[in-house]
Amino acid sequence: MLGRLAAGAGRVGSSIVSWCADVLAPRVCLSCGVEGAWWCVSCVAQLPVSGSFVCGRCERPSPAGRTCATCARDFPLQHVISIAPYAVASVQQMVQMVKYMPAHDVAQAYAILVAEFCARPANAALRAAVGHDLILIPIPLHWSRELERGFNQSAPIAAALADAGWGTVHDEVLVRVRRSAPQAMLTRAARLENMTDVFTVQRPDAVRGRAVLLVDDVCTTGATMSSAARTLRRAGAGTISGFAIARG
Repeated sequence: MLGRLAAGAGRVGSSIVSWCADVLAPRVCLSCGVEGAWWCVSCVAQLPVSGSFVCGRCERPSPAGRTCATCARDFPLQHVISIAPYAVASVQQMVQMVKYMPAHDVAQAYAILVAEFCARPANAALRAAVGHDLILIPIPLHWSRELERGFNQSAPIAAALADAGWGTVHDEVLVRVRRSAPQAMLTRAARLENMTDVFTVQRPDAVRGRAVLLVDDVCTTGATMSSAARTLRRAGAGTISGFAIARG
C-alpha cells in the first residue's frame, strides 16, 4: 500500500515538474523553432546524423572512426564515433542547453538524435565495427558537479544506445575522483594535462576482457575519453571505443 502511494506521489511530482517546465520553458524544435517538441516531426527526418568519421587523434577521415595505424601506437581508443559536427547550429544549441542551463528535459532530445542515427541504414555496420554486447559507460561527472547540474548529460545518450541494442549501461564502473577545470576554454595541451589522474575504476570485474564504449556529449581533442580509456585499460578492459553526439 505504501509502495503504491509512494509511486503515485512520484508520478504526481513528475507531472507537476513537467507542467511547470512546459509553462516556464516550453519545448521548441531546436531546428525550426516550432513549439511542441525539441525536434518536430518534419525536422527529425532532416537531422544531421550522417556521422563524423575521422581518426580520434589526428582527425583524418577514417572508416567508422577507426584510429589510424600511426596514431594507434599511443592513442587508447580503437574507434571514435560522433553523430554530427559541433558546428551544426541545432546540435550546438542542444549541447549548450543541456550542459549550461541546465535543461534536464532537453537531454531527451539526445535520445531522438541517437535513435535516428542508429536507424539510418548507412550507419548499420557501426555497431559491428566497435563490437557486440558492449559495456556502455557514460563519462562520469565529479559528484559535486553532478550535484550542481542535477544529472549527467552523458547518461541519456548511453541509455539511447542501449535501447538501440548496442549494449548494456554500466554507470557504476567508472568514477571521476578529481574535479577538473572545464575543458571548453583550454588549449589542446592544457586539456591533456587537465585530464591526468581524473578517473578510477571501482568495478574492474565488470569490464575485464569486455569491449567497452565510452559515451559523452562532445569530443574535441579526445582528452577526456583518452584518460578514461587508459584507466579502463589498466583495469583489464578489452577493446575500448568512444561515442559522442558532436565532434569539434
